[in-house]
Amino acid sequence: MVIELQRLYRDGWTDGEILINGVLLCRSIELRWANNERNISCVPEGVYPVAIIQHPKHGECLQIRWCERQIRYPGTCGQ
Repeated sequence: MVIELQRLYRDGWTDGEILINGVLLCRSIELRWANNERNISCVPEGVYPVAIIQHPKHGECLQIRWCERQIRYPGTCGQ
């Protein structure tokens, strides 16, 4: 399985689309790029290990592990 995040960088935020094997799963929105500063920057571009987890509040999510931090994206559109 290939999960891909395609991005469009804007002045104050980052729009994205999450695709699985080339098929659109959902759209994403992240913080703007700010030189990878914690809590004010989007995830840097790259290749990361991904796991499907069960989050107590959001349900099934994709967990991306990087730089000792974890980012979770809700696995359903519209949350």
